[in-house]
Amino acid sequence: MLRKVWFYELFGLMRSDLLERTGLLRLFFGSCQVLLAELVLLGTVEKVPGELIFMRYPTFKILDAKRDMALKMDPEWSGRIFFPEVQIITEWLRVVRRSHLGPAEKARCVAAVGRKVAQPDNLGKLLLPGPNNYLGLNLSRRRPARLKRR
Repeated sequence: MLRKVWFYELFGLMRSDLLERTGLLRLFFGSCQVLLAELVLLGTVEKVPGELIFMRYPTFKILDAKRDMALKMDPEWSGRIFFPEVQIITEWLRVVRRSHLGPAEKARCVAAVGRKVAQPDNLGKLLLPGPNNYLGLNLSRRRPARLKRR
């Protein structure tokens, strides 16, 4: 789950008894990732074959800037320094801590989050505030798509 980029699975079917055991969606950017992490730790996730719904967009666009989306979700963010990745990672770790996993499984989950954080693109987003590390710096060796040669 930590390798995903888009989280369309959030628009899928979910058992209400499992959702009741989660923190549901919270008022911060990326809370859908935290909800999915909670659901994954509660048990097996199955993919239902076939299309069940057409893709729709919520009242805010998925492609909005992270800060704009955060302000739409919770106007209290106005005027604050904004580190969405820090909040998501902190919440992932809280989910692991609150889970009913054994110590060894919790350690594996924390290590997986650590590996995710240590990736160059993610580390840059954590260290430098702004949209996609917020200063436009590309800390990985990959070139941005708009600069790639054809």
